[in-house]
Amino acid sequence: MTATASQSVPGWAGGPYRTMSGTSMATPLVAGSAAILKQRHPDWTGERIKNALMSTSDTTGGSPYEVGTGRVDVASAVSSTVEATGSVEAAAYGWPNADAKTAPRTLTYRNEGDADITLALALDTDVTAYTLSRSSVTVPAHGTTEVSLTLDPSKVPAGTTFSGHVVATDTATGTTVAHTGFALFKEAEMYDYTITLTGRDGKPLSGNVALHTADSSESTLIAVDGEKTLRLPSGRYTATAYVEVPGDTADSLGQALLNSDETTLGDGHTSGTADLDATKVRKAYAVTERESEETQAVFNLQRTYANGTGVNWSTSWLLAGMYDSLPGAHEEGVGRFAARVPALAAEGEGPRRRDRNRAGHRTDAAAGHRVPRRLFDPAHRVRGPGRGSRLHRARRTGQGRDRRPQRRRHRDGAGSDGRRRGRVPADRRQQHPWTPVSEP
Repeated sequence: MTATASQSVPGWAGGPYRTMSGTSMATPLVAGSAAILKQRHPDWTGERIKNALMSTSDTTGGSPYEVGTGRVDVASAVSSTVEATGSVEAAAYGWPNADAKTAPRTLTYRNEGDADITLALALDTDVTAYTLSRSSVTVPAHGTTEVSLTLDPSKVPAGTTFSGHVVATDTATGTTVAHTGFALFKEAEMYDYTITLTGRDGKPLSGNVALHTADSSESTLIAVDGEKTLRLPSGRYTATAYVEVPGDTADSLGQALLNSDETTLGDGHTSGTADLDATKVRKAYAVTERESEETQAVFNLQRTYANGTGVNWSTSWLLAGMYDSLPGAHEEGVGRFAARVPALAAEGEGPRRRDRNRAGHRTDAAAGHRVPRRLFDPAHRVRGPGRGSRLHRARRTGQGRDRRPQRRRHRDGAGSDGRRRGRVPADRRQQHPWTPVSEP
């Protein structure tokens, strides 16, 4: 639209007018045009004003799917004595649509002039799926005439999306006086795929869901507010989502990976669902062979297809510092944890020394695995630098501030205090991998 512009607009040197486009510009223009028509015809209803603006607009050469019925022309709407139905309801056929029926639509032409007018009617397409009951019609003065438009889906293939105009021309002058928009949509092979997203509290959850397909390694992000149904072509689909869940304590927060089972659409499967339920997740953690503290956690889910039956895809997430737990809904996911030797070591009340293994862990025979000591439990007392601290390394090497002489080790394996000490086996000196486990 072209509107008066303020002279104070920074950087504008194009004079008192400027051209702008967009919904925020079109809305006031159309509203003002409707107000002018209402002032000219106080007895007109809103529907009639709408038809007058639509049927007398400038189509600009675009289809209704591209530009609607066109660009509003208020001068034409005010001065024209002929108006028509602005647009008719689109004929939409969802899949399956092999037995879809024809859709008749009624067009009304109105003549506000004092003399009868003959209109030549034509479609802006030669496709036989769209037909008019008459190619010419005479509209009496101050009267109306109806014409039928038939849309036949059997004459177009599935996957068709078409829109066009019925154009009315005054036979006396050869001038186009009105046009009506119409459309037909015949859906390609599509199926319902419903995604439900549930929070840890069992209530519907809003969030982004990644939709994975066996045909691509890329995913599509879908905004879901509790539940959403998509129309998808035949194929295999999996949905994943990362959501926040409460941790073990009041001030604890976890990041959970939710993933659905793979669903097949087509080949006899007319619909599918993806149930992403945070109430079913279980906490993933790791138990180490030696005393350590976690520095990083990553959850990775990967789908691989054998013999080229699909395109492999994966999703992974690096746990941010604000999260202290990593729950997952399926055991197929792999939790990767990075750890280091703690900078501080602690000691306190606990099992006797013989109940500890060589890595400093208590042995829980009932559970069948080693349980790490709690480094920062109030019951423990910090006793000095841990095995990973700089000071500890300085003591071991004789470098840095602490240059204590190292105790001599005799060839027979005894230290300077006479106590025998054996070497730590090579496999004990290596950092052992973390063992992923999970708990309800």
